[in-house]
Amino acid sequence: MRRKSRLATALVPAVAGIMSGFMTALVGAAEFDLHEAIERHATRTGLPSSLIAAVIRVESNANPCAVSPKGATGLMQLMPATARSLGVGQAMDPEENLRGGTDYLARQVAAADGDVWLALARYNYGTRAFERAPAHWPRETLEYVGERVLDWVQRAERGRWQTVVPQSIRHCP
Repeated sequence: MRRKSRLATALVPAVAGIMSGFMTALVGAAEFDLHEAIERHATRTGLPSSLIAAVIRVESNANPCAVSPKGATGLMQLMPATARSLGVGQAMDPEENLRGGTDYLARQVAAADGDVWLALARYNYGTRAFERAPAHWPRETLEYVGERVLDWVQRAERGRWQTVVPQSIRHCP
């Protein structure tokens, strides 16, 4: 019968405890409470939670690692220049992206005098493009607003907005 040394007897539980704590911290850090963050940013900006959740659903399907063919990134699909102008350093960080995206959306709502339809068109089309050609929106923008985002807003308002996006998401690796 083999006897364990005193060092091994003391070391194995200590190493196991350290590894367990490390793995718990690693996995715990990867979770992000999307519902809580939406509520917090809705309160901060005055935007309805249902609107924020609908934009996230349509823009990224609640994927913080999403990248569009045009280069928009994160939950609310911020273009790099827009993200920089909003002080977003890591566009794939859910908290930073949500803060920047809700700030940007709130600015669009204010610029549209509270007209959510127009604000969403500005959000999708881009502020500069919208200002250059306010009456000539691409078909994609019209579909984005009328058929996609507002449809999710209505679904969210009929039930609970929390059903539009998952409770928690994982950070990008």
